[in-house]
Amino acid sequence: MRFFGKTEYFIYICINKLNTKNMATNNNMTPADKVKYYIDSFIKRRTRPYDLGLRAKRGLSSAAAYQTKLCVGYIDEMSKEEIDSFLNNEQYKPYMQMFLSFLQEQKKKENLKNIDKNDKFLDIIETLKMEIKPIIDEQKEKIAKHAWESWKRINKEYNEIGETSFKEKYGRKMYYGRDRNTGEAIYRIYLSEYTRSYPGLLLKMPERYVERTIKSRQEAYETAEYGKVNKLIAKLAVRYPSIDDMKLTNTKRSVSGIEFIMSANIDNKPVRIDTSTIYAGGYNIQRLHLRWLLHVINIETGKTMASIRGN
Repeated sequence: MRFFGKTEYFIYICINKLNTKNMATNNNMTPADKVKYYIDSFIKRRTRPYDLGLRAKRGLSSAAAYQTKLCVGYIDEMSKEEIDSFLNNEQYKPYMQMFLSFLQEQKKKENLKNIDKNDKFLDIIETLKMEIKPIIDEQKEKIAKHAWESWKRINKEYNEIGETSFKEKYGRKMYYGRDRNTGEAIYRIYLSEYTRSYPGLLLKMPERYVERTIKSRQEAYETAEYGKVNKLIAKLAVRYPSIDDMKLTNTKRSVSGIEFIMSANIDNKPVRIDTSTIYAGGYNIQRLHLRWLLHVINIETGKTMASIRGN
């Protein structure tokens, strides 16, 4: 076996990627031809099917991962007959099965990502978002209030005690060396970690920029909380692909958020979906983060079919 040096290995990777690019842009080859070419190259290099992946990892180079990703894309363009011809070949079958599993996973993620655009779940998602809007608005007000209070407090303290005392209070002491004459340890205090924190961000910030920072944090919070509704329904859709006719039947405000009761059908059987709110706040968290635990209950038997934890 020949071992590559660093330079040789770099050249090998570059040539491999160049060949891959040439293959990918070869218009004279059909998607099936390209998949066959890459499978043959995997076989030749003794790359096993279960070692493949869409990202580089131990045992799989970035070039091989890129080729795998190309194959998954080509398969999406192939006909069922062409795919079956690979599956009927004992040598190609395990590679084609891996590509198909990657393609299925990609499509599943794409569908879940766009679940709020799915007509089947659009109404329930919009309804739940409307229900949690009052809480989100409350928390956005808290974000603004906390930002202004922090800005006033931290800048007032900095001006009152001075830079040296401020560094000693909030900075990080780091060992720098020893004094040549006395041999005593020398430490320096840095504010680098503090300035990366939220209060540190507000330090010395002009007042006109505080409002812009608040707006940015409010938008990020709102997007994240609404996104949790999408993920919650997505988890239900993954667990029960046949779930349908979801409706909100009851809402109540608890100490730690909003809780729902929903009705739905799974395999044409009626179910009730109860949600309990998981508190996700704390003394050092200035705003409420909504978390839910879903209990899917069979109405006919009264038994819990599943408990699903939201993000």
